[in-house]
Amino acid sequence: MITDLQMDISAVNNMTYEEFMSKFGNVVERCSLCAAAVWDERPYEDVVHFSQSIAKIIDDLPVSAKKGLLRHIPDLAGRMAQSGGLSKESTYEQKSAGLLNMSDEERMKINSLNEKYKRKFGFPFVICARKNKKDTILEALEKRLKNCCEQEINTVYEMDISAVNSMSYEEFISKFGNVVEHCSLCAAAVWREHPFNDVAQLSRHIAKFIDDLPLSGKEGILRLHPDLAGRIAQSGGLTKESTNEQKSAGLNDMTDDERMKMNRMNEQYKQKFGFPFVICARQNKKAAILEGLERRLNNSAEQEAITGANEVKKICDLRLRDIVDPTSSKL
Repeated sequence: MITDLQMDISAVNNMTYEEFMSKFGNVVERCSLCAAAVWDERPYEDVVHFSQSIAKIIDDLPVSAKKGLLRHIPDLAGRMAQSGGLSKESTYEQKSAGLLNMSDEERMKINSLNEKYKRKFGFPFVICARKNKKDTILEALEKRLKNCCEQEINTVYEMDISAVNSMSYEEFISKFGNVVEHCSLCAAAVWREHPFNDVAQLSRHIAKFIDDLPLSGKEGILRLHPDLAGRIAQSGGLTKESTNEQKSAGLNDMTDDERMKMNRMNEQYKQKFGFPFVICARQNKKAAILEGLERRLNNSAEQEAITGANEVKKICDLRLRDIVDPTSSKL
């Protein structure tokens, strides 16, 4: 909404606090605190600087506060929309997506999904209505119901690529240092390539860095990954990213027989290749992972280093898209 600002940035910088709050108090729905918190950041260089100041305030909030912000957002096509109780901003946004012109069947479906979502996560479903239409919103709502709570928080608060491009090196490494498990070198290596056009370009730069590594480097990256459903997972020692990924594949909910089979094959794999088995858990379920592990035990070490590195790239791409809005572009 800030990027739609029609007035000159100098006019914003010259506003009194009261004028500023009157104009920008609802850029984050029903949370004037966000505007109040960036008042001291003036003067802004431009609207991007202004927007990034608010984005940083939100990024720095604890998870509980981020959930609180989400609870201020009205349901899409919900009772408030039907009764005309939305803010003028939300009215415009929901109208632009066609949410105020739904059939009875569509409205029943979105209301049912909204309730399921709130019961699961404790806050309403949020998506940028101005970048979507009702069909894609319904599709996204169904899809995101499969996320865990942390994944959903990450999805809602994805940053814009312009915010990535404005990061200092230290901020960049802090944010992206684990998109390749325990290997901040991958993020450090692509820092010099910014500004990035979008998250896809950022992902391609990291993928190229991995591709260009010698075989020993690829093997090194694989050795930084934990065993799937292994001792680290059982003891709660995984990174938050790996925890969510293994959970999404059902690896935290294995029978004793499945776990014994997985552990046995993991050991066979490491003894043969010298690094752990890596597969993109978010694109597979436990049965497919067990099958893949058994099948890939027949490969050569070179084949597995390359296959494993390709899986790392898939994992990295998904982690990047958890952080950066894939629809945002600097162009």
